[in-house]
Amino acid sequence: MIVGVVASGAGGVEQLRVGLVERLVALGYTVAVTLTPTAGWWLENVGEVGKLEVVTGLPVRSEPRMPGEPRPHPKADAYAVVPASANTVAKLALGIGDNQAMSVLCESVGSVPMVVFPRVNAAHARHPA
Repeated sequence: MIVGVVASGAGGVEQLRVGLVERLVALGYTVAVTLTPTAGWWLENVGEVGKLEVVTGLPVRSEPRMPGEPRPHPKADAYAVVPASANTVAKLALGIGDNQAMSVLCESVGSVPMVVFPRVNAAHARHPA
């Protein structure tokens, strides 16, 4: 089974490899990681992107591929959106695919099982929408 892990720039993203990806791989899953631009920038700066690629054997995506390039990730059987910032949750609800991570998720809503784990602060949690 292939699990697409999508992470956004929210608290806890720095624990993505140890807290989730390595555990899924140990259970026998193939894991394909896609990051929002902010999460990609954060994890690149702390040296986690390369470590994620070693663990998964796949490139970590945060940018779209060029036309004609092959898809670097296999088709996911399920998605885990962890952590999901308030921005990511709002974009997913509205179908806004304005970056690689959101495009992958928006294309999969309704056709691929998806678990979304919001990581929002108290002010975002109180928002009426």
